[in-house]
Amino acid sequence: MSEDISGLGIWLVGYSAPKTNWGGIALTLADRADNVLARLLLEPRLAKGNVVFVAHSLGGLLVEQILRSADRDAKSDRRAEDFLARVRRIAFLGTPHRGALIANLATSLRVFFLRPSAATRDLLLGSPQLKDLNRWYRARSQAIGIEHLVLVEGRPERVFGLNLPETIGKVVWSDSADPGLPELSITVDESHTSICKPINREADVYVHLKDFIARPFVIPRGTRMEEAVENNTSQLKQLTTQSQEQTQAMEAFKRTVECRTLVPAMETAVIDAEVSNQVEHVRKCRFFAGFDTMGEVRRLVISLDGGALAMASSAAKSNALAWCARWLATSDPAESRSILHRITSPNQELMAIASALLNNGDGALAESLRVLTQIPTPMGLGAAYICVQKAKGFEEAEDWLQQTGLTNVDLDSDAKFFHLGSALEFGAWDKAAQIANTLTSADFDRSPAILRLAADAHLAQAIPDELRMLVHQYIPSNASNIPLRGDQSSLRNRRIAVGLYDQLASAAFALGMPMQAGDASDRALWLRLRDSEHVATARSELTASLKDPAVLLRRLNLAIQFGVEIDLLQVEKEVNRQTALSGGTSPIAAVARFSLALSQSSHAAAAEYVDKHRVQLIEHLDWKGVYFFEIEVLAKSGRVAQAEKLFQEAIAKGILPNEKDRLHRLLEEVAGNDPISGRLATYEKSQSIVDLRLLVDAYEGAMDWAMTAKYGKILLALTGDLSDAYRYMVALYHLEQLDEVLAVFDEYTDLVNQYNQASLLRAKTLFERGNINEARFELNVFRQSHDSPSARQLHVSMTIASGDWDSLQGFVENEWNNRMDRMPKELLRAGNIAHLIGATRGKDLVRNAAQRSEDDASTLVGCYQAAVSAGWEEGREASQWLARATALSELKDDGLIQKLSLEDIVERKPAWDKQTGNAVELLTKGDIPQFTFGQVVNRSLLTLFLSPALSNLDEPDVRRRPIVHAFSGARSFSALNPKVIAMDPTALISAELLGVFEIYISTFEKIIIPHNTLGWLLEEKAQILFHQPSRVAAAREILQMISNQHLHVFEGSSYASESLSREVGESLASLLTEVSSPAHCDNKQRLVVRGGPIHKVSTFMKEEADLGAFAPYLCSAADVVNKLSNKGVLTAKEASEAHEDLKLRELSWPSTPEIADGAILYLDDVTVSHLGFLRLLHKLHRADLTVILPKSEIEEAHALIKHDAHSAMMVKTVDGLRTKLKFALETGKVCLGRENRIDDEYGPKRPLAHPSVAMLRLIDDTEAGVVDDRFLNQHPSISTESSTKPLLTTVDLLDSLHRQGVISAENLLEARTALRRANYALTPLSQEELSKIISNAPIINGDLVETAELRIIRESVQRIRMSNLLQVPKELPWLDNLINVLFLVIKEQWTENLDETIACARSDWLLKLSDVRGWTHRVDEGVQQLENRYMSWLSRLMMITVTQSSPVKEAYWRWFGSRILNPMIEEDKKAYALLLDRAKNIFLHVVGSSASNLEAQSES
Repeated sequence: MSEDISGLGIWLVGYSAPKTNWGGIALTLADRADNVLARLLLEPRLAKGNVVFVAHSLGGLLVEQILRSADRDAKSDRRAEDFLARVRRIAFLGTPHRGALIANLATSLRVFFLRPSAATRDLLLGSPQLKDLNRWYRARSQAIGIEHLVLVEGRPERVFGLNLPETIGKVVWSDSADPGLPELSITVDESHTSICKPINREADVYVHLKDFIARPFVIPRGTRMEEAVENNTSQLKQLTTQSQEQTQAMEAFKRTVECRTLVPAMETAVIDAEVSNQVEHVRKCRFFAGFDTMGEVRRLVISLDGGALAMASSAAKSNALAWCARWLATSDPAESRSILHRITSPNQELMAIASALLNNGDGALAESLRVLTQIPTPMGLGAAYICVQKAKGFEEAEDWLQQTGLTNVDLDSDAKFFHLGSALEFGAWDKAAQIANTLTSADFDRSPAILRLAADAHLAQAIPDELRMLVHQYIPSNASNIPLRGDQSSLRNRRIAVGLYDQLASAAFALGMPMQAGDASDRALWLRLRDSEHVATARSELTASLKDPAVLLRRLNLAIQFGVEIDLLQVEKEVNRQTALSGGTSPIAAVARFSLALSQSSHAAAAEYVDKHRVQLIEHLDWKGVYFFEIEVLAKSGRVAQAEKLFQEAIAKGILPNEKDRLHRLLEEVAGNDPISGRLATYEKSQSIVDLRLLVDAYEGAMDWAMTAKYGKILLALTGDLSDAYRYMVALYHLEQLDEVLAVFDEYTDLVNQYNQASLLRAKTLFERGNINEARFELNVFRQSHDSPSARQLHVSMTIASGDWDSLQGFVENEWNNRMDRMPKELLRAGNIAHLIGATRGKDLVRNAAQRSEDDASTLVGCYQAAVSAGWEEGREASQWLARATALSELKDDGLIQKLSLEDIVERKPAWDKQTGNAVELLTKGDIPQFTFGQVVNRSLLTLFLSPALSNLDEPDVRRRPIVHAFSGARSFSALNPKVIAMDPTALISAELLGVFEIYISTFEKIIIPHNTLGWLLEEKAQILFHQPSRVAAAREILQMISNQHLHVFEGSSYASESLSREVGESLASLLTEVSSPAHCDNKQRLVVRGGPIHKVSTFMKEEADLGAFAPYLCSAADVVNKLSNKGVLTAKEASEAHEDLKLRELSWPSTPEIADGAILYLDDVTVSHLGFLRLLHKLHRADLTVILPKSEIEEAHALIKHDAHSAMMVKTVDGLRTKLKFALETGKVCLGRENRIDDEYGPKRPLAHPSVAMLRLIDDTEAGVVDDRFLNQHPSISTESSTKPLLTTVDLLDSLHRQGVISAENLLEARTALRRANYALTPLSQEELSKIISNAPIINGDLVETAELRIIRESVQRIRMSNLLQVPKELPWLDNLINVLFLVIKEQWTENLDETIACARSDWLLKLSDVRGWTHRVDEGVQQLENRYMSWLSRLMMITVTQSSPVKEAYWRWFGSRILNPMIEEDKKAYALLLDRAKNIFLHVVGSSASNLEAQSES
């Protein structure tokens, strides 16, 4: 055939089909079909192409059954569906569609040990199974368009060359060979054997088959089934009777067999094995839902009584019947007893158990237990438990176990199934878990259904109690978010459940139970989808399985729930197809339909979809779920009336009170009522997890984080679900309860795997808590697989906070490389960072941000400011950004840029001045922190603290040294030696300025700094750099041009009139006066270059000045451009561009003199700015022009250059501190404190965000805080809710280091001197310090020559005297200490072996500084108080220790008399008299005290 038909492939399917079991065991038709189908589907070469079956005899029935099996499996196996669609033709050769007589003969002779096989029994004439198969095949083959060829044998078989009688020689009669299809059967001259063996190509069978196979495939002709049925009715009627001839033939055949010798009985081992297998099959399957236990048991009994298993051994048959009796004991006790009576070789244990179960069914529990407890085997004890459980229920059965001392281990697997199942149904979840943990692999093997119960028991441990029964019954529709506990113990139970479900799926599939296998597989897949460790492979498995249409419907909800992309239109078609095929009876199609409802694009669409398919959904699904969903979508789509109507229907059908409340609350929320109050009331009433979740949803939506955390904590305790843990954690994070956030992470370790953002949240939490190294690691792991603006921002924040600013270079380049994926503001941020770290990419980033922000005023202004900061704002591009931002702002009343006239500014100036004045007064009094003062006057802390400290180092004039408000005069000396300290920015800057920070790092165990210290430092650095570098560069160019004589400084000799100065200002008036003076005799043209208009100074640019008299001497910058163009200095294009720019800056005068060659041009400050912007100043001399600038421009240039150098010093200090902090943070010697999160950047809480305030919040973790801010350290300590800790200053730390021997006395002296030199006001002075310094001062010609240290002390005191800084009485301790130290050091000079000249010189210097009269103007006291203070000071000076020798006393009195008493006698006799009176009183007091002491001693 393959030679005659090209492209034809031929496969032969062989199978064993002995007529009797003596020749081997034959499978039933259904089993054989499944067997062959599975083999065909595994053949890769049969995976495509049309299929034609040629089937002989039983093979034709086998083909029909194969197609039936394929149709059954097509729902779950795409291969079967595809195979069925490709079967196009079938040729039946002698196929007994209605059975064969020979099969009836063999069956009737079974008493003679013929023992017909299963294959023979399947061919019984009139068999109901064959009728059912034939009816199915006729309908199905027409539906799918299969073509047929039916050949019928026309002659009987031959034996020994002789034809058998037709009645027995024709194996398949014509009426049985005709299947009743539209195609007519063809009778051929062949017997049953030869019909499949044509002798040559001309044989009828071969010719028919060749034509049938070779003809082209066409769509089958639509023949009505009714016609086919009508054509075959007569043939079907023949099946009801048999002819007399057939009956006679059967009798003759019987007599023939009776005369022959019986075939020897074969061994029964094979049959016994089959009996055992079938019993075991029922044993394993009977607990599976959907398994027809009673039907299978009855079929087994029939087979044992007179069927294929009738020849089993007595023992095997008796055991099997005993099991059957046991299984029927409850459902059919009469049949069970009948079976027991037929047992010939009883197994006493099995018989006793079956009888006991029967007795138990009759209510005789006691008798059953009496019998069963005598059987001390797991089976017997297990049966006893089953009896108790069935009769008494779970609780009493548990009591019985305890009373008997039995445990689950003592029972067999069947009893364990009942034990575990009843525990689950009763809701004894902990007991169920305990039972599940005792199960063994042997239990699972003997009773596979217990795998489902064990898996459910373990899973229940990870599910809230309220939802356990729901999940026990089926996979919930909200599979992706139903609460599942995520702690380690629950995760372990969930994974155990997955393993058990997988094991169950394999077992059920092996037992031929695909539905149960599919359900178990689905449950395992669902749990893996909820497990972060397995979700990736689970999603792949789910996606792959959806290619099978049957599996697609079953797993559609999982696909939708877990976001697997599917073609919903194709799914809809498949659901419609399955619904049509099943006539609407498919529950799987209904479940898929509901999943499609959930996936609709809107609430309205969902409502319409449910309404359209309501009948199907209600028939197969829980009606409540359908109703509740429909009510919700109707309400949310605005169809409230319909929702209300459906709500009333649900009430009428019967819903629980809490369900009613929930739906009522939903309708009220849609109506506009407060969702929170309604949900709270519903939850408080129901205490339901569902209602609690809805309540937490409402609080979360309202961003009420306190209540979200409160109820979220309760919810998490109930559910343990990762989604609830994550939500609770987010609330805690918003509440800044960072330790609690990390505690949740520690308990639910799978959070970071389940939620991408959880890892980012953990990184943020660690970072805000100060664990920067851990946070960086967490963020790096996160960014390996995810990236987002938040992650990038956190990366930048961490990098800044760690001080590793240089590494931001990589970030900048990455932002540039990914610029198309970034928002303009992200690019602007990267550009600003680039400027701060000196990266060259900054300009490109800022430009790109501006180009993409044409309608965003905020970004455009930011871009302009970035250009100004970086010094490239002079170009046209940057000015256009500002102009565009201004235009956009004018479109709004509250635009970003507001225009103010000069008049407005002047009007506001008094208020600004008053605000600034008040702030200055508060700072001077020490009643405001330095950083707060800076915020008021718009200055950074470094410009108030570091800048003056640095400038004071080079300022010779003490009066011009700005004060650094570091220390309060109210402080006293501290003796504390702390090990752990917190430092604010001022203390850090002081340490860097003194060069001692590295000593701090090596000495203290730990230094804690505010979390935002380095971020603040970077911002401060940015403000240092924000001084328009372009102006500095321009200033340097101007000075260079002056040096090169290309520009000249104005040195006018003419004085402008007062009226002209009032009109246009002194500077311009001087220039106009100079150029118009007749004193010039060189005949050179002199012009003032200043474009119009020129306004009167006092009119705030509202009225123009009258300068008609000076018109011949005025020209504009545009005229200068023309001159440069005419002289060939500028090209035409350059001149045109310059004119375009000047149109926005000035107006040309109506008539201007032509600028002559060699003219002298006087530029005012405005014109200098214009020409500088145009980059023309350096070109003016090339046009033969003499250019003169105002002196103010030169002064400003010098000031800018000085400021730039000063800024460089500040930046160097900042970078030095940053580098040290970075290293110390990496080594752990310096730690970040907890972040002080303040969102109110510009509101009243803004000061709380400053690191100086943040430092105070770190005090609980330290032994002391260190701050060099006079307002803060006026307090000796700071208190929190939990502790009180001292506040120290840099001076205190230096003293502590000296006491500990870390720094020497010389180092301490040097540091204190540096503080005073930087003008850290109110730096305390110690006796040791002053003694050391003054002892080093040289004495020349009887005069002390001041050393630098002494001069610095004197000048620091003088600076305080000159100011209003010292606050009395608050800061009198500083002044008292100063005077006391000076007094004590004076006294130190007058000792034995003194050099009177040296002593006098030193005392003179000390006396001048200690004179209290120098402080009278600063001490707010009355006249009498001041007089007393002065007298007390003199009185102390008068005294000298009595133990001193006479020469010392005499020398001292000579000095005291010459320096104090003698001048007083001459200049202030009254004071002298007062001093004498005071001395007299002191003398009398001392004498009186001495006399009293002597008297007391004599009495004693």
